[in-house]
Amino acid sequence: MTRLDHDTTPPDRILYRIQPPDIDVPRDEPFKNDLLGRRPSIEVLTHLVGSLEGPCVLAVDAPWGTGKSTFFRMWRRYLKNQAFGVAHFNAWETDFAGDPLLALSTQILDSLDSEGDRTQAALKKLKDGVPDLLRAVAPSVIRVATSGVLDVEALLEPAERVRQYQEAVKLFGTFRADLQDAARTVSESRDGRPLVVMIDELDRCRPPYAIELLEVAKHIFAARHIVFALAVNRSELEHSVKALYGDGFDAHGYLRRFVDIDFRLPDPDREPFIEAMLDATGINDFLAQATDHDTRQYATLAKEMLHGFFALPRLSIRAVAQAIHRLGLIFASLAANYKPLLLPATTALILRTLDLELYQRFTGRGIAVDEVVRRLSGGPDGTLFQELERRYVFEAMLIIAADEQGRAILQEYATLASDDKPDDIAEQAAWKHADATVRLVQAKIGWEGWRGEFEAAVERMELFAESLK
Repeated sequence: MTRLDHDTTPPDRILYRIQPPDIDVPRDEPFKNDLLGRRPSIEVLTHLVGSLEGPCVLAVDAPWGTGKSTFFRMWRRYLKNQAFGVAHFNAWETDFAGDPLLALSTQILDSLDSEGDRTQAALKKLKDGVPDLLRAVAPSVIRVATSGVLDVEALLEPAERVRQYQEAVKLFGTFRADLQDAARTVSESRDGRPLVVMIDELDRCRPPYAIELLEVAKHIFAARHIVFALAVNRSELEHSVKALYGDGFDAHGYLRRFVDIDFRLPDPDREPFIEAMLDATGINDFLAQATDHDTRQYATLAKEMLHGFFALPRLSIRAVAQAIHRLGLIFASLAANYKPLLLPATTALILRTLDLELYQRFTGRGIAVDEVVRRLSGGPDGTLFQELERRYVFEAMLIIAADEQGRAILQEYATLASDDKPDDIAEQAAWKHADATVRLVQAKIGWEGWRGEFEAAVERMELFAESLK
């Protein structure tokens, strides 16, 4: 009988959030909850943007899941506190509309509408011209009208199509002039600061919409006193370009036509972020209040494992937040008479988060412990993984879970640990690791008991498999 056969009455204890909460960005203290140390980057970018006259497109580049949206929320609040005019546009939320010109113009006009009486005259002219522009300018015409490239095939169209094209070009010129007047008025009312248009979630959009939005931002809204700031994962955006134009297309060169300045977000210090997530989910409270002997004894080790492995650069910030929340979900699902399975659950979650395919093979008895360790030790993160305090608990749990194979490996470690401490410094690390692993395994009474707990933790985790993706 597995542990899942026990009573599963929901425990009367700590409540957990299922989804990671959005970081609160207070109006007067935008950096109050800056868990990733983003303030220096925001201050640098603010000074840079304040020195630009525009038109300019600035790309803030970072991998998916590293907190770009939170970064933009903090930056947007900081810019407003510094008396900048700011328009925010979530590209992914408007992807369904299919018309980036309509969506972006509406958002910018709404933002300008709050600028005060000094901008109203210029804004009215701009608003009056938008409907005609939207009716006359098709996406294909936009590209021709704004790129300066003569489309020979367009000359062969019937006279009516040629007339429509000429009208679109005229309306486009009028719109640009009105936009320029409105942007200049906003800038003058804010001591020369440009209007900053922030576009977030661009790399999550359908490729056609993402590329058309770039074309609209770069060409139709290119005006003095306007700076576009894009939150992007450049590599994903290049994939979008290739999805439209083919794998052999020079996507990197193509995107350089749209971006004037690239800014790469530096890798953050993850330790404060991880600790904040452990607080937010209630896991820290759970560990502090636990009455179970194993939980009290190994709480510190479990937290060291979470901090050590989840600080690895190979994991996105989003993946780390989701994993910690799922650990809280696993604990919340346990009945009051259930052991929390702290170390087994932590070990299984870490392996699953680092490498799903490796986790599935290991739990299915399709790969050896030493191969798991070797695979995780390879690559740029190998040095961190080899550090004693961040590895031996994890490896000990895998040894136990491996049953007979684990017994053989443990015997090898026991032989090594029983020898005198070597003089060679390099060999001392292996000796200490072996000694620590053996002592950890032997500290638990009953090999089969721990092996059963690992299997129970995996079983519990797979009940929430879809939540762990």
